[in-house]
Amino acid sequence: MRSRRLSLLAVWSVALVLLLACELPGPPRSTGESALLSPLPTQSAAGESQPGTGPSPSTWPEAWLESALGAPLLLAAVGAVLFVATGLGVYFLVRGRPRKTEQRRVTAQDQPRNTDELPVGTVLDDGQYLVLGTRSISEAGAIYEVKATYPLTICPHCYAPTTGGSKPFCGRCGERFTEPKSEHPVLLARETRDPERFAVSSDLLARNLAHRALIVPLRVFAETSFGAPRYYQIDPDVGGPLASRTGARQPLARVLGWGISLARGLEVLHEHDGALTDAGQLDGVRIDGDEARWLCLEGVRSLSGESDELRSQAVAGNVRDLALLILHLASAGKEKPEARSQNDGRSAEAALKALPGTVGRELAQVLRSHGTLHAGDFAVMLENARRQLVYHEAVRLVVGVKTDVGHVRKLNEDSMLVLDMTTMPEPGKLTIGAFVVADGVGGHAAGDVASHLTVEAIARFGEDLKQAARTGEPLDTEAWLARAARAANEAVGAERAAVANDMGSTLVMALIQGSAATILNVGDSRAYWLRPQEIRQITTDHSLVQRLVEIGQLTPDEARHHPQKSVIYRVIGDNAD
Repeated sequence: MRSRRLSLLAVWSVALVLLLACELPGPPRSTGESALLSPLPTQSAAGESQPGTGPSPSTWPEAWLESALGAPLLLAAVGAVLFVATGLGVYFLVRGRPRKTEQRRVTAQDQPRNTDELPVGTVLDDGQYLVLGTRSISEAGAIYEVKATYPLTICPHCYAPTTGGSKPFCGRCGERFTEPKSEHPVLLARETRDPERFAVSSDLLARNLAHRALIVPLRVFAETSFGAPRYYQIDPDVGGPLASRTGARQPLARVLGWGISLARGLEVLHEHDGALTDAGQLDGVRIDGDEARWLCLEGVRSLSGESDELRSQAVAGNVRDLALLILHLASAGKEKPEARSQNDGRSAEAALKALPGTVGRELAQVLRSHGTLHAGDFAVMLENARRQLVYHEAVRLVVGVKTDVGHVRKLNEDSMLVLDMTTMPEPGKLTIGAFVVADGVGGHAAGDVASHLTVEAIARFGEDLKQAARTGEPLDTEAWLARAARAANEAVGAERAAVANDMGSTLVMALIQGSAATILNVGDSRAYWLRPQEIRQITTDHSLVQRLVEIGQLTPDEARHHPQKSVIYRVIGDNAD
């Protein structure tokens, strides 16, 4: 509306100037101008000019019209044309182009502003939050963008704020921060006049509901500074894609990973007497890389006081809705999950049959169940299905080995081991391999012997890998890694006692089955995950400086340059356990 008014004002201003120009008299002429406008000289019969004589009667009116009336008439005609054009322009600007079937759309900007809307700069909750603007207004109430007036550290896992920047872990979900950073984050404040709307959120907050798969409200409070009581719920301003916008079909192993994290989140929610009102909504799930999280900002019901039967129905309903959501994401169909379950059962059956055997059977068992279901049991089912899926995935291993003595010592205390079963003459049904790096503890006697004994003990377990490759039966990765590490620890410990010195070794090894790698580490030898967009450390050092980082005494950058960065408290051969 403002731009239209400015356009009208500009058009009318130009028209007024032109019309005034048509009516104003010309400036007084000088003598030279009068001479130029004087009657034209005539010629005599002899061809000589007769100055001072006027034009002939036949030519005088034309000259008079040209000199006296020509310019004003011309300007008047131009002014009339401009006046008509201006009128038509104003008409079309105001009314629009005439169309028989078109109706004028009324935008939110055309609607009258809510007189109860909080202005920018308003403070809430005793000055803890400053209103930056209005995000939206609906019948349910307004949603404001607010800024915390005190420094907070936002948890990258559950988005909960933690006061101060020195704490190395989240006060809600307990996850450790890699690099704590205090800031004044922008949050969302939901407003309502209904005192019961945020009652469930307040109840769950009082029970300290926390899990990295649950994004829950941060605070609930009432304000009486604006007259009648108003109630507010502070939510994190969560970005990133929703499950409804994942686009093309995703790898099944990744979808199952999302399902596992969501099932674990449901398990914690149910343990705190809460349930989702609709767990099948794709817009209620945020995708964050290889993990997924429930947006428990609204749509949560309390199970406190409910009968055992109603509680069981609510819990089982959440699990079935989650199974349906996973099926929808795995099949990447265009139909909504509700349509697949209620309106077209054959479509759901077809989607189940299209999935690999183990995955399809697990989801079908849940969807067809009418009895008691638990989110924790469903998470275990999904983990087993995902493990079988990734373990049997055909991959190609490319292995490289390199070691260097470094610039300080003359003796290389590194030892490495490669057990790549894909190089067998007749590779079996399973891609499997184990890869080991052991580093003799610097400064200790016979560190090279300790690292050699470590890889030698682990190599004896290579027969298990050959058997798995031939039969196609995956190993229990964690159990195999634990047995191999204990055998290495016993071998180094026995030699250490025999020669009466303090030899030891670090250890980091990966057991790869299919497309999954399981990592074990002891000491400060590391494993990294290299991808095109990042190089990420995926092991945790058993070192003094790392411990100081965990308790907030050092920053990661300070730890990298600390004089005691090489001091470690866990090595192979040092302790019987």
